[in-house]
Amino acid sequence: MHTLRNAKGYEAMDYPVVIRPLGEEEGGGFIAFFPDLPGCVSDGETPEEALEHVREAYAEWMDTARTRPGFVLPAPGKRARDGWDPLDPDAWKRASAARLVPHQ
Repeated sequence: MHTLRNAKGYEAMDYPVVIRPLGEEEGGGFIAFFPDLPGCVSDGETPEEALEHVREAYAEWMDTARTRPGFVLPAPGKRARDGWDPLDPDAWKRASAARLVPHQ
């Protein structure tokens, strides 16, 4: 597991990045995702390429999230500790946090 720190000037928060191989049935290559940032997922032919692509996805995710009124940036680490995987169909059913939830 990697962490991404201070990408493109955003807060210096350590968000875990999970990189794992994709099986042939999933198209091969590697997937990289931020468990704490729903929908922040990318892939690549190599782990390095997947990490590069997910960094771009992170910047876009942050830009989009910041335009939502009342958005609160999730704390890093909880979903990573829970073993959340975006390719697990049951994870989406279990995680009501799979949406950006405005601050109450």
